[in-house]
Parts: sequence; C-alpha cells; structure tokens
Amino acid sequence: MTRKVPKEIKQFVTAILVLNSRKEYILAVGLWPYWRHKKLFRNGLKARKIENKQDLEEGLDWCFEKGGRSDFDTAYSRISLMPMDSRQFILKTMSQEDDNFHKCNGIHHEMHRIPLGGILAVDMTEYLFIALAGQRLGYLTEEEAAERFRSGLKKLQENYRDWNEFIVGYNYGMQHHSANFSNEYARINKRYLRTILLAKRSPMNKINWQMSLDF
Repeated sequence: MTRKVPKEIKQFVTAILVLNSRKEYILAVGLWPYWRHKKLFRNGLKARKIENKQDLEEGLDWCFEKGGRSDFDTAYSRISLMPMDSRQFILKTMSQEDDNFHKCNGIHHEMHRIPLGGILAVDMTEYLFIALAGQRLGYLTEEEAAERFRSGLKKLQENYRDWNEFIVGYNYGMQHHSANFSNEYARINKRYLRTILLAKRSPMNKINWQMSLDF
C-alpha cells in the first residue's frame, strides 16, 4: 500500500518553508497556496539546475549528508576549542577583506547564541523544498516524498529543540553564507523572523515542533 503524506506533515513542511518565501504572502493567504503553486517549484528547480530525477536525488543527498554547512562546522569546531586569547590573536592576523574573517569573527562573537544544530536549518530547508518540488512536479512518488519529508523533519527535530532554535540556526546560517554580519542585516532579519514567529496566523504558532513522525 502506498504511503501517503499526512496533512499534519504537509503543514510541518510548509511551515518550515515559510522562511524561503515572502512573509507577507504567507501570513495573508495561509499555507496551502504555497503547496499548490507548481510555477514556484519549476522556477526553484531551474534555479538549482535540477532537470531530472537523478539531478533531484543528487541534490537531496548532498543537502542531507553535507550541504553548505560543512565549512561552518569545520570553522566552528576549530574556533570553539580555542581559548579566548588564541581566537582574538588569530582574528587580528586575518585580513578584514577576507570573507573567512567575517565568518570566523561572527562565530567568535555569536558562539553563545548558536544552537547545537548549528546552521543545519538552512540545508534542511533547502532539502525539504527540493523534496516538495520533486513530488509536485512528478519526480518523486508520494511514497518517496513521504520518506524524504520524514527524514528531513527527523533530522531537524534531533538537532533543534524548538521553533526558536530552528529560526536562530536558519538566520545565522544565512548570515554565514552571505558573510554579512552588519548590524543593519541583523536588524532587518530579526524583525522579519520575529514577525514570522509571533504573528497570530504564523504556522509556527500552530504546529508542535516535536510532533510524531510515525506515518
């Protein structure tokens, strides 16, 4: 018997994908239009150079197993093991024109705030988008998509305790990838993410982060 994706799991996936969309649109019209819009998914896969099922599965596997978080994980492990004075010395020797300086400096200053899951949130949001696009455009069967959703959501639950940690990890991950740690960037994103988390119609206020994934 084909395993279908329960409505609650669809809601969980699309709630996570809110971070990849315009908040004004989602908060105004709700979740389900996002799930239905094939044009959004076609454009998304085209931008990622995904043209067939093989491309899609390779993209999914890369996000799940390695993703863009690998350089962050390496830098975080290195910096977190250093005494404070060693960190400061190394940062002083780096050129401030180098993106690596901004990334390492960001980790140094935000280490107390970065959740244990690091920036996995960015890769898993990408993973779930590709999986959902694959299902909507016919590259994945309902059963294949269900297994991808379950795997992605489980990985997020194992690495973040709640929606707040997930959002912090996602926001920091986007900063890390852009190497933009300006106060203005942080201010704009904080306002955006606060809106998503606290708005009455936000899906994150309706979905239990630790919901069962047994389906």
